[in-house]
Amino acid sequence: MGNPDAIEYLFGQLTGGVGREATKAANMATSLVTGEELAPHQITLAGRFYGNTRGVNGQSTAYHENLKRVNTSMAEAKGRVQQGEDAEAVLLDVPVAKVDGPANVLDKRVADLVKMRRQIQKGDSPDKRALVKEVNAQIEQSMYLLNKAVEDTLAGRRGQ
Repeated sequence: MGNPDAIEYLFGQLTGGVGREATKAANMATSLVTGEELAPHQITLAGRFYGNTRGVNGQSTAYHENLKRVNTSMAEAKGRVQQGEDAEAVLLDVPVAKVDGPANVLDKRVADLVKMRRQIQKGDSPDKRALVKEVNAQIEQSMYLLNKAVEDTLAGRRGQ
């Protein structure tokens, strides 16, 4: 949980609305310098009227919740198997643990993309905005893939 998005998410959870608005204000100031585009829901106070349905942050909240869900499920599954329960039976009972491998790969990819975006933002490239936008799209896609995998796993369980 060392990537900046996870830290920002945790900060927002710990500080509540005031902390989230302070983070938005800081992000707005940073975007003025770096050229990164902000979605309307990332702008201080405007997000309350716009909502959080699209974009990196639209995926981000669900992504972090799903990542936590996967990690918790995997810890439970490992513990139960270590206690002597049958692994297949445990995975039937805790199916989200099956997403652990892909979740780790996607989390690493998101962290790498965030690092890349920060490097682009620090650089002097004339097409910085376009590059940041492209990286944001890749981050959003990676987050979507994890969200979809968890959703599909849970839907499969409900269908049993």
